Amino acid sequence: MAHKHSLETLNRTLKDIKNNDKLFGGTLLVLSGDFRQTLPVIPRSTYADEINACLKSSTLWRNVEKVQLKVNMRVQMLQDPSAETFSKQLLDIAKDGLTKNIVHAALRD
Repeated sequence: MAHKHSLETLNRTLKDIKNNDKLFGGTLLVLSGDFRQTLPVIPRSTYADEINACLKSSTLWRNVEKVQLKVNMRVQMLQDPSAETFSKQLLDIAKDGLTKNIVHAALRD
């Protein structure tokens, strides 16, 4: 994940270049990613430093419109039952945590 300062710098730069005080100089910005992935890496930092560096800690975050994709189009187009199962397992892991799902899988087998 990118450090929040990179997005804040982009905001200031676009405002300056476009001579416009709107967010990002009035430019529509589309960000994509998975916020369940790793935090920004900061050498010799504490956990608090990493949390503070993430985009969700930025003052810009309150202006972000969050949209979630609900359908895995690759799985839907392939119509492969094993791919669908794998996709659901990934979502379950993200929702419940890895260890809980390993226990459930072990109990089913």
